[in-house]
Amino acid sequence: ANESNTLLLQELQEAQNNLKQLDKWPVMLAAVEEKLNLAVHERAEAQSVATSAKDEVAHYKRLTETLKQKLRDLGNTGGDSKEFLDSFEEVMKEEMMTMK
Repeated sequence: ANESNTLLLQELQEAQNNLKQLDKWPVMLAAVEEKLNLAVHERAEAQSVATSAKDEVAHYKRLTETLKQKLRDLGNTGGDSKEFLDSFEEVMKEEMMTMK
């Protein structure tokens, strides 16, 4: 009977230890979920910044192509340098306004 009681006490202690371990799981799960939510939020912010940067680059590429085309058009017209400078200044003003 004494051995049986000792064995039961050991099983009880093991069960209590297992319960203590199980009690830690909800806390650990909450910490992992918080980290996951933070990572998801940071990823969304990074994607937003990347999309914005891609759009800005595409915009500047279009402006550059427009400027190149205007310079080509001016070079092909055979106009005087004052006309070229006035047109170039106008294009640069447009680009500066767009950058703001």
